[in-house]
Amino acid sequence: MKTYQTTQKQRARGIPRCIRHAAPLLTLLLVMVGTAHATLLTTGGSSFDISLLNYEPVPAQPGDILDVWITLENEGSAPANDITIEIIDTYPFTTDSEDDRIKFASTIPAQESFLFKTKVRVDSDADVGTNYLHVRVTQGSVQQEADLAITIVGETSSLNVARAEVQPAVIAPGERATLSIVVENVGNTLLRNVEASLDFDDVDVAPVESGSSKSIDKLPGGSSHEFSFPLLADPDAAPGVYKIPLTLTYTDRAGTNQTEEESIGIVIGSTPELLVYFDKLDLSATDREGTAVIKVVNKGLDEVKLVQLDIIEGNGVHVTSESAQLYVGNIDNDDYENAQVRLKLDEGVTAVPVVLTFKDSLNREYKQRFMLPVRITEKSEEQQTNWPLIIVIVLIVLGGGWWLFRRRGKR
Repeated sequence: MKTYQTTQKQRARGIPRCIRHAAPLLTLLLVMVGTAHATLLTTGGSSFDISLLNYEPVPAQPGDILDVWITLENEGSAPANDITIEIIDTYPFTTDSEDDRIKFASTIPAQESFLFKTKVRVDSDADVGTNYLHVRVTQGSVQQEADLAITIVGETSSLNVARAEVQPAVIAPGERATLSIVVENVGNTLLRNVEASLDFDDVDVAPVESGSSKSIDKLPGGSSHEFSFPLLADPDAAPGVYKIPLTLTYTDRAGTNQTEEESIGIVIGSTPELLVYFDKLDLSATDREGTAVIKVVNKGLDEVKLVQLDIIEGNGVHVTSESAQLYVGNIDNDDYENAQVRLKLDEGVTAVPVVLTFKDSLNREYKQRFMLPVRITEKSEEQQTNWPLIIVIVLIVLGGGWWLFRRRGKR
């Protein structure tokens, strides 16, 4: 059984959403799933699990060039740095270029994963059955190899999931979406009673306006059909990737009922909404230098992570504290964090440009530019002496004292 996601993840855009496999080879595929993971131990508190996410075309055949997606997950408690992943050319799999053979990951945070895509050629004389793609992971002086199972068959099945797509690609909590699944009869014989059934029991989405199963009576050889499922995400759904089990059933030309098990990946999340402004800006009236407190507010539905604020110097904007780069950290939804810096602004500066970089809950990276309006509260102006008022008060006091003195003198 294979999993295909209809999502865009780091370094792996356009992951295929389709899979096909022959009914006589279901046993081999179950064996493949059980051997597609390997635990790799490294130094510094990092522990890796490497797994084969999917490959295309499926099933693989001798002579094919496969698009392969592999996940390297850091299951340890510390970030892992400077990691090299290498595809080892071993029968029946080889790579055609250095870019496909070696991949690099600069940093993988603890409890997060690195997804990469490569191309692998299947030898034209490859043996039918389960074959293994050899992968080597290197961190520092530590190396470990893993074998990822890929099934090679001599002929394709009659029914194939040609495409699976969700619109929108990322579903916000409480938002509607449409899942489209295109099945294709790749053989030359008629298939009957073709049905696609989805299992929503363990996911935070549900079908609306229709059931979880769709079917057609006939699917001629060489033709395709699209099943459409309107969906609604739970308003309280947690962001992440959800796998929906998919069951395809049909009756072949011989009258035998066939069943194929797959899963479709959907992504629940939302676009971050951040607000950035000066919470405090105290500058001296003499040299226009002082302390600035910048507030970063997360107005979105999900947490934002690894937030960094960069103040763009130039055009009258000067940072007089240690650095113009301010690390803010993680910000929960409906929460905020402050960053403090010392600034010096030339006359005429009305706004300070800043750039905010961060990741959302799905580890998608963002970079946003903001212009922070300058509303200066100058300390010396607040504390400036009101001499005319003081003179009036002094005159009143002196006059009153003189009047009292004269009055007592007369007595």
